[in-house]
Amino acid sequence: MRLVEVLLAIGGCVAGLVSAGYWLKASVVPIDPIWSKQGGVEPGVHSLSQDGWISGMLEAALESARLNKIAARWTAATVVLAAISALVGTFSG
Repeated sequence: MRLVEVLLAIGGCVAGLVSAGYWLKASVVPIDPIWSKQGGVEPGVHSLSQDGWISGMLEAALESARLNKIAARWTAATVVLAAISALVGTFSG
């Protein structure tokens, strides 16, 4: 049973590190204006330039949210593995 406890704890540690990696990625999503993604240059018209930046911010927010969702799931796995490991340790000896 001790081996199971250790393996679950290692699994929890790995899952925690994976979730931290996804949260790091979510926090550094770059904001690229839509016109730069299309290979263009910044429009000379102020409102078009701002529209490009707003579109870029919305896309970055969506990507960040997607990465946060993955990180949250990995964190849930971390908690479950750690709890099972603790229970195995408690009831095995």
